[in-house]
Amino acid sequence: MKPTKVLMLSLTVFLLLCLDNSVFSQRIASIPVGTFPVGVAVNRLTNRVYVANLVGQPLPPPLIEAPNTVTVIDGKTNQVVDEIVTGLDFQIGLAVDEVRNVIYVAMLDNGVDVLDAKTDKVLTNIPVAGEPTYPAINAFTKSVYVSDQLASSLTLIDEDENNIVATIPLGGGSNVSEPEGVAVDPITNRVYVANFEPAGSVWVIDGRTNTLVATVPVGDSPFSIAVNLLTRRVYAANAGDNTISVIDERSNTVIANVPGGGFHVAVDELRNRIYSCSIGRYGFNLLSIINGKNNGVLETITLAGAYCGGLAVDSFRNRIYVTDDNTDSVIVIRGPRCFLRSTQQ
Repeated sequence: MKPTKVLMLSLTVFLLLCLDNSVFSQRIASIPVGTFPVGVAVNRLTNRVYVANLVGQPLPPPLIEAPNTVTVIDGKTNQVVDEIVTGLDFQIGLAVDEVRNVIYVAMLDNGVDVLDAKTDKVLTNIPVAGEPTYPAINAFTKSVYVSDQLASSLTLIDEDENNIVATIPLGGGSNVSEPEGVAVDPITNRVYVANFEPAGSVWVIDGRTNTLVATVPVGDSPFSIAVNLLTRRVYAANAGDNTISVIDERSNTVIANVPGGGFHVAVDELRNRIYSCSIGRYGFNLLSIINGKNNGVLETITLAGAYCGGLAVDSFRNRIYVTDDNTDSVIVIRGPRCFLRSTQQ
């Protein structure tokens, strides 16, 4: 069996039957991590959670700051098991190749760090120009895509060699458009990039030809993006109007705009649930749970005093991870329960 098929087989071994009244979310832990945690990613195969801390810990003069770290959390115990020391520059987003167990961290001023999750060591740094912000991985094609908010482009990195093989222009140019979140559908080999400003759109890139094939208008200031590869839906979190734009992959059109969105969005493919965190009326962060079948909001959880820096879902264990910049921690939430339904293999 080829290793690149492991994840897809894991997703199709069983089905989960989720009813509209099966919403019983529960906050189960708050885990202290580094300073200003932002990006968070989960390796569902190893049950490890990785958090990119935006800046290093301040130190007394004459030292200015300590190196940044990526915090490693054991998803079973909700305990920090390691801190991977990286560089001195701002870390924003990170992504995990679950099959190869490798992490890619976007360093705003210093390219992309590559981490070996087996040893918790830095393997190399890839000098991506501009301001790399958010990475996404297609494990099937061994491709890493990194948004560059300064140059309005998408950098393509080959996982085997850890070198840059293409720079894909996204339109607008420097200081005109601003790519942020990136998501990949490994089945269709399409890449989706949120254009935060000023257009309010999502770019669609063909991963076979590395060319821009469509621009989809969405809501105001889309920041984050996620794909449900089982339903072929793309979800853009619009920070400007607190909505989630639902895009049909087949037609590249918006089929719904769901209230309750915001800065970050993540998808539970198995339960067809969409999670998004936003800022509420009184400044509290809100975590919205959306039913992917009818695009209705199932539940809104108030995270009082928190500020959502990043969001990730472990669909195998029904866990949601929210980084909280205000308390330098990761909030762990158990998602809505569903019923297991066996299938013929």
